[in-house]
Amino acid sequence: MVVDKDNEFLSFAPLLDQSSGLDDSNEDEKLPLPQLLAKIIAQRGSFLDISEDKLREEIENEQLSKDTASEQDDVEMENEPSFTQEQFRSYEDFLKVKQEIINSVHSALNESSLSLDFVSLLISCVRPAAGSSSMSPHLKQHINIGSLSSDKVDPPEDTEKLQFDTSKVGRGWKLESLERAATNLKSSSSRLKEEVAKEKNFWSGMVEVLKSNEVITSMNIKNTKEVCVKYGYGDAGSTYYDKGIGILKKDATTGNLFFENSAPVKEEKQDKIVNVRMYEKTGENIKLIGESNVEQRLHTFKEKEGVINEIAKARFFLFEEELFYQLLREAATLISLQVSAEEDKIVIDLHDELIEITQVVPEEVRAPADLPSNERADLIQIYLRLMLYAEHKHNLDRRKIPPLALDTEAQSAPQTSSLSLIRPIIVYNRHERTLQSVRDVLESIILSHFENDRTRTKEHLAEHLKINRHCNESSSRSKDPFARISTPPASVLELVADPLVVKVKLTSLFASAYSVMNLTLQNQAGSTVLDVTLNDVRELEDCLNWAIRNHDSI
Repeated sequence: MVVDKDNEFLSFAPLLDQSSGLDDSNEDEKLPLPQLLAKIIAQRGSFLDISEDKLREEIENEQLSKDTASEQDDVEMENEPSFTQEQFRSYEDFLKVKQEIINSVHSALNESSLSLDFVSLLISCVRPAAGSSSMSPHLKQHINIGSLSSDKVDPPEDTEKLQFDTSKVGRGWKLESLERAATNLKSSSSRLKEEVAKEKNFWSGMVEVLKSNEVITSMNIKNTKEVCVKYGYGDAGSTYYDKGIGILKKDATTGNLFFENSAPVKEEKQDKIVNVRMYEKTGENIKLIGESNVEQRLHTFKEKEGVINEIAKARFFLFEEELFYQLLREAATLISLQVSAEEDKIVIDLHDELIEITQVVPEEVRAPADLPSNERADLIQIYLRLMLYAEHKHNLDRRKIPPLALDTEAQSAPQTSSLSLIRPIIVYNRHERTLQSVRDVLESIILSHFENDRTRTKEHLAEHLKINRHCNESSSRSKDPFARISTPPASVLELVADPLVVKVKLTSLFASAYSVMNLTLQNQAGSTVLDVTLNDVRELEDCLNWAIRNHDSI
């Protein structure tokens, strides 16, 4: 006879229900009296409200409820299906089934505990605190926290489909690799073409620099060897602190050669050009009468481009910077000759004229107005540049002189430059002004001799007055264009005034810019009747007037 296990379990249900109600003991009776009283007060309230009638009524109601419940149980028992004797089992079978159920419960408990430990150990690998809180003490004692990890494993797919997909992926990777390789080769080819073009531009610029006879050298700048070009005047005899060495660099974008100044400066140096202005001074009124044209000098750099033009432009502005530096340096020593110097301006006072030498930014250069002394201003600025060239040449010639032998007794003279820039302008200007004053003195004497007849005076001076300028230059030095500058100016005026011949030799000094006049008077026989040296034009005039009046008694 086959017995259904579910029905078999149901057959023991009444027994379980009956046994579950056995041995119910009242726990309230086991409580101590204080706790029991506290519980009664909590449930029933205070004993003041309890009376005998209320207790009896409550007991009757409780009894009535028990009778009602027993009647309902009897009705339920009657309504329950009746069981046959075969459906009942022995008590041993009941205990056996009960033990199986308990074992199953324990087995399920163990498995759930093992699953919980397994999950906790997995979690402890990621979150140690959360995993260890739900882990059993036995597992904590024997296994380290975080020693078990997990990873997602996809279930195996169909082999043929997997192989087909793998082959498709492999072909795709291969095609992608080929396309990437083609792209890389193409980009590499383009990059190589660009690099070749850049190198071609760079070396073309370098060849252009070499063809322009520029001096190319190499220097270590900031521990890096750089290709440099010398654009300064150091090899030409310049002693300026800026030697004029620039770096030739390659443009990273186009590869073109460009020029960069390598002089370490604290602040960016601004290019400036020397400009000359002339003012007419009438008392306290000053009027602009001339200005040099520097726009024409800058026009050359505006039309050209390239590294050659940049080098030439740097050389030009370096020369202008050195020129103004030398002018400032000399002007500081010429305060006694009416020369004032400021940071960017030099003013030379020439009695009735002012010469102003300034530095102008190229952006501020404009064409000068049409003034009467523009040509003189241009000549002065050309003269200043030529004088600086002459000083460079003088320094270069001085370097060619062989050194003296090392002798303790022989001492070489200090090597100082004999050339100057501003002083010759002052000396020659004063010399010409003094020469004109001496001529006016001679003219006034002849005019008084002819009783203020200007026509006869003019004819006599044109016929008998001879002026020999710069007569102290030797024939060998006259071939040198700078001989007049290195030699003090001297001029001779010779006038025939019957019965005397007046000869005045005017010599100017570089140190003081003053002139010394040597007056010589000769008679018709050619003998010298008076030879005197004077320092002032008024003295010369008084002496001549006295000599002409008293020539018979001399």
